[in-house]
Amino acid sequence: MLEFPSEGAGYRHRSRLSVRGHAGSLSLGIFEAGSHKLVPILRCSVHHPAIQHGLPRLEKWLNEARVMPYDEVAHTGLLRAVQLAVEPATGRLQVVFLLRDTLEQPGAWLNLFEPCARALGESLSGLFLGALPHKNNSLVAERFVRVAGNETISDVCGGQRVYFPPDAFGQANPVVHASAVDVIHTFVEPASEVVEYYAGVGTIGLGLLDRARTVVFNEVGGGSLRGLRQALSEHPGAERASVAEGPAGELAALYNRDDVVIVDPPRKGLDAPLLERLLTEPPRRLIYLSCGLESFVREAEELRKCGLFSLRYLAGWGYFPYTRHVETLAAFERSS
Repeated sequence: MLEFPSEGAGYRHRSRLSVRGHAGSLSLGIFEAGSHKLVPILRCSVHHPAIQHGLPRLEKWLNEARVMPYDEVAHTGLLRAVQLAVEPATGRLQVVFLLRDTLEQPGAWLNLFEPCARALGESLSGLFLGALPHKNNSLVAERFVRVAGNETISDVCGGQRVYFPPDAFGQANPVVHASAVDVIHTFVEPASEVVEYYAGVGTIGLGLLDRARTVVFNEVGGGSLRGLRQALSEHPGAERASVAEGPAGELAALYNRDDVVIVDPPRKGLDAPLLERLLTEPPRRLIYLSCGLESFVREAEELRKCGLFSLRYLAGWGYFPYTRHVETLAAFERSS
């Protein structure tokens, strides 16, 4: 079975834009392919309307406040990038200013950026600072400091409330992701014992707690773990859940032969020790949601060659319309 469900313009609920220019005339945008030449994109049709509405206001405030943008050659300046995420139900923004600073003593920066929260008003869910002190191309903050507003944004996926701190992984297209999660749930029979690797904040597994006997959530990211635990603290079926914190490869022994295993790894694919165990000690069913087609094709071929799995379902999901990227969802059954 092959499917290509998708959403059109305005699908992207998350964006991370670099900042360049000069104090009073900085711009927010993305780099031209193969370069570090910034292309301003205040108005981009693939962004959720809340991002399209919020970006010009953010840029205007930053310029009026004369915030110094980053200079990557000299490794000077303050503001390196802006990270935005939309809360689907409210349309409010979670905003993170990524700074060239350790944020070990953030007092001065809190005073600088707190007026931005007032400027954004009711369109703001939460405002944060993120630490990017090192001279490299990473835009993944080392720590976060809340300036104002809520600690998380929330959504509903698989029928359950999920929470996203600013350092948690979240899908850019939660609408299509929720549809994929609904399909995943059809492959988990009532009273199954489930182990979910790379669980994030629980967008897949939380909705299974009402039908599964047990669900074990594996995750390594601190922000995702906080979001997952917040959701579990409110879930009436939390007594059937457990959290296994750490790299998936170090926890390959979590599942048993009769379990349903769900994996949603990063683009590089499965941790090698987990893949090795799946190839030699397969669970009853393996449900694989992949964001890296190359790694999925490689690992699916290994699953085929081992002779212990049969492919029951395969679908391509258009999480990113207008691009060539396809998320792949597959369900494998143990052959014997």
